[in-house]
Amino acid sequence: MDAQWIKNQINRLPLRNRKTAQQGYQVTYKAAYEAEPVEHMKSNAARRAANTRLREYVKKVLAMR
Repeated sequence: MDAQWIKNQINRLPLRNRKTAQQGYQVTYKAAYEAEPVEHMKSNAARRAANTRLREYVKKVLAMR
């Protein structure tokens, strides 16, 4: 589910921005996962933070075109 959405978002970007988007997603996911103190909420918190960051990044890059 998320994987297809992530792939679609990244593919909307120019090639030069795709690696940055992927790395940003990974860093954000890891940071949010580690910051969430409640074990069963870690994955959802991380997905929400990383997806939000990716969505905002794509919006910003596409607005600059």
